[in-house]
Amino acid sequence: MTAWIKIAEEETDRFIQAQVLKQVLEYLFFDNQYVPIEIDLTEAHSDYLIDVERRYGTKARGIYILRCDDTAYIKLNSITNLQFEATPGFTLRNFYVSRIYVTNPASATSGARLVILLFWRI
Repeated sequence: MTAWIKIAEEETDRFIQAQVLKQVLEYLFFDNQYVPIEIDLTEAHSDYLIDVERRYGTKARGIYILRCDDTAYIKLNSITNLQFEATPGFTLRNFYVSRIYVTNPASATSGARLVILLFWRI
């Protein structure tokens, strides 16, 4: 019986250590930090997936659309959610973002881009 208790304690310790490490890493790398995501709008996209949680290991806490040179639409977290037009200056705070889906027709504007800033601490 004591062997099972010892194994359970070790597993619990490892779990706690992993959670603490995750919080420390989030603090060090994402404290008031942002990461720009750029999408080339000269290519057509249909529900192009940006998997924030898989790419960065955690969900973003907000987004800011910095630049959108042509028409583009965004869905957040689920492909079945309603899309909205990407408009420069759009801000979403205190909302967990795990996935972003982008849809746009191919832009005729040379160098057209969509730039989204992802935030972790707001």
